[in-house]
Amino acid sequence: MTASHRKIVEKRGGNLVAPLPKGRIGQCGYLHTLSAEDVHLAIADDAALCADYPRGGLGIDAYCRDVGLEDPSTVGQTAPA
Repeated sequence: MTASHRKIVEKRGGNLVAPLPKGRIGQCGYLHTLSAEDVHLAIADDAALCADYPRGGLGIDAYCRDVGLEDPSTVGQTAPA
């Protein structure tokens, strides 16, 4: 996480520029800095919050087939010539 965070900041000219909700729906502000320590604290807080949820807070991967759609990796492919 720390390496990814650092790469994002480097790519964005030294600013994190993470959008955050602000006010009402459709409005946002931007977080420009966040220390590696704060990233780790936020991850720990999230893990603690989700611990009591079903599956420990792990989501469920949704697949196209689950809603009756074709697998996008096979749709529109042509046979080799």
